Amino acid sequence: MKISIVFATHNGSYTIDRVLTSYKLLVCPPNFSWEIIVVDNNSTDNTWEILESFKKELPIKLLKEPKAGKNSALNKALHEPLGDIIIFTDDDVLPHEDWLVAYAELFEEQPEFNLFGGRILPYWEAAPPNGLLEAIPVHVAFALTAESEKTGPIKAGKIYGPNMAVRKEVFTQGLRFNEMIGPSGKNYIMGSETDFLQRAEQEGHKAYFSLSSTVQHIIRPWQYEKKWLKNRAFKFGRAIVHDQKRHKNLAEHSLFFGYPRWGLPKLVELYFQVCLACLRNDSFKKYQKNWEYNMNKGFLSEYKKWVMH
Repeated sequence: MKISIVFATHNGSYTIDRVLTSYKLLVCPPNFSWEIIVVDNNSTDNTWEILESFKKELPIKLLKEPKAGKNSALNKALHEPLGDIIIFTDDDVLPHEDWLVAYAELFEEQPEFNLFGGRILPYWEAAPPNGLLEAIPVHVAFALTAESEKTGPIKAGKIYGPNMAVRKEVFTQGLRFNEMIGPSGKNYIMGSETDFLQRAEQEGHKAYFSLSSTVQHIIRPWQYEKKWLKNRAFKFGRAIVHDQKRHKNLAEHSLFFGYPRWGLPKLVELYFQVCLACLRNDSFKKYQKNWEYNMNKGFLSEYKKWVMH
């Protein structure tokens, strides 16, 4: 049996050395071999040089994908001869030493499941500001596992991209990542792994979650800044429209210049709530209302595009 770890990177030099160094500590399960397939997606920093420096230390295969977009890069990897288990992660994720062992056990103990997810814990490079973690959905903002998750069957859409695994047969049946969404530029539509997993679920593949297969997601201090959180919330709002379209439950609203008629009053209300929170120096409300304001902006923007098409 063989395990293939797959991830894409774009200008990942800040974290990629730490990530691959952590891979040197991974324990390979008995009767398994493993490999890492990394796809460089148009990096302009020294990411490629760092990747090449690990060739003698890790079973690593390096690819390049010139077409912009994480999903284009992941689909490039799927052209390679892959293992029985394909684990997907990111270039800013540190696996626990028994990560491969935990996934191998899952695949052997849960033969009726083809989609798997594991726990994602934060690796805070600096302490988050007061009020932030309570005010926003951190599982969305930072792709972290909710504390309520338990080991067992799960809806596929509740598995997150930094720590997911798929049986090879799912791909031999033709499923691929949607290259129209996912990380690419500034205001892309989030939820590309969710899109893939839910389409796989619709094809009859069941999902299973385990707290045993654990990674840590590196959260950088600049991800606490207003600009980054604003962009993240906006992208999440766009993703809500895409998700509702996929499930065919996107409501039709009366329109005002292509936007839902309720949209402008809602944004005005949230804007004044943001201003009030700033006047009161209420950190919790500032984070909460800024997130809601920009999420709604993203939703309205994507909804108008849907209407126009």
